[in-house]
Amino acid sequence: MLVVIWECAGGKEIDLHAAHLRMLESKINNNVRFFFSFVPVLENVMVWRDFQHSYSYVFGDCATDLP
Repeated sequence: MLVVIWECAGGKEIDLHAAHLRMLESKINNNVRFFFSFVPVLENVMVWRDFQHSYSYVFGDCATDLP
């Protein structure tokens, strides 16, 4: 399963509970904190911060609790 997040206007946190999620792509410009509460088969996370550069790993305060 793939989830793509295109916009999160005004959002500050995204908490994921997805048993079958294998890939997450985030293409949002604002600073959102991700929590991966239950994603046991997650294999790939892609984050686009400015729509020109992508990051295959999330550093700093962007994500916590990755499996």
